Amino acid sequence: MTCSLYGVVLLEGFRYFKSYRDDSFVTKTLVALLCGLDTLHFGLSVHVAHHYLVQKFEDPNATVQIIWSNFPVTTKPVTQFSGLGPRNDTSRTYLASAMSLSGSNME
Repeated sequence: MTCSLYGVVLLEGFRYFKSYRDDSFVTKTLVALLCGLDTLHFGLSVHVAHHYLVQKFEDPNATVQIIWSNFPVTTKPVTQFSGLGPRNDTSRTYLASAMSLSGSNME
């Protein structure tokens, strides 16, 4: 289903650029950005599906491991980056225990 809808998005993006050549730069950029974001989403979805359904098929502990090995994953809540949320030890303890389950190094 996702693959079919991704194909429809790309087809519509292609048809848009062929049919509406006189649209503004902002509109064309927005359409290209949305097609690019959909491509990124589809690629990450395929990566997750391949990881759990092919590589780790018979591993029941695979769901507690972080699979994004190709780029760093941010594990801190957004509120801690912005300074809006409280900084308490409970969230850090939970984060440390989750990272230890996945075998990651907490830094």
